[in-house]
Amino acid sequence: MLGNCSRSLSAAMRAPDSWTYVFGGLDAANDAPALIAGAQLLVDAADGILPWGGRPDVLKRGLIARIPPLHFTPTSEDLE
Repeated sequence: MLGNCSRSLSAAMRAPDSWTYVFGGLDAANDAPALIAGAQLLVDAADGILPWGGRPDVLKRGLIARIPPLHFTPTSEDLE
């Protein structure tokens, strides 16, 4: 877990060749199942992007950052 001042408790997740996601405002006693479900969605995502549909609510409202993979090359669509 990460400390994130005003939005602590925070966690980050990534999978090989995926984006990295940082979430905040988590509840240590209750949100572990949501993180596990989100991690499975990310592992299963062929494009390396955590899908919005099916994402647990705490991961929808708690998103702080989405960081591209190290070797990310933006397309013209990404720049719009």
